[in-house]
Amino acid sequence: MFWWMVCFILIILTLGAKFYFTRASSKLRQDLVRQQREALEKKGELSDARELQLRSVRHSKEKGASIKRLTTQIQELEDRIKKAQAEKQSLERPPLRPRR
Repeated sequence: MFWWMVCFILIILTLGAKFYFTRASSKLRQDLVRQQREALEKKGELSDARELQLRSVRHSKEKGASIKRLTTQIQELEDRIKKAQAEKQSLERPPLRPRR
């Protein structure tokens, strides 16, 4: 009779341990899936941030190039204006009279 009780208690303990460890492994699995999902979300955010940073770098380079181009065009226009003013002044001067 004693052995029957020991076997019965061991069977109950075994079933309880099986239930406990099955539940614990299920929770661990769910936690792992959640962590993987979070990691993928963060990876996506990082990817988005990289793309945004690359776009902003490209945009700033384009702005720098357009500023450089506009500066060159302004300089060319200033040179043209100076030439036109010099020509206008040379045309407005009265002709020199010969000395007697």
